[in-house]
Amino acid sequence: MSRKERAVINDKFSANVFRCGICGCLFRGMGNNPYPVIKEESAKCCDMCGDYIVLPARCGCDVSKIVPIVRRIRQIKRATADGRVKVVMEDAKK
Repeated sequence: MSRKERAVINDKFSANVFRCGICGCLFRGMGNNPYPVIKEESAKCCDMCGDYIVLPARCGCDVSKIVPIVRRIRQIKRATADGRVKVVMEDAKK
């Protein structure tokens, strides 16, 4: 578990912290319904997975084509949460 995840858990609002059923990252808030990717009624997913994985699946995209995207999102989230990867936005400004 990363430092960021521990900080979120130890926060005084930790009652509102959930784990995304798709990528496994912790998030706060209401969450999203991950159906049809996850068919459990009690499951929730984060906003990023809801936008980039669940919505395309609801529109009829083949979920098997979305699985590599899930893996890459998970890698990016964990790498940036651990501080191992520094996201540089300077190139985007040019």
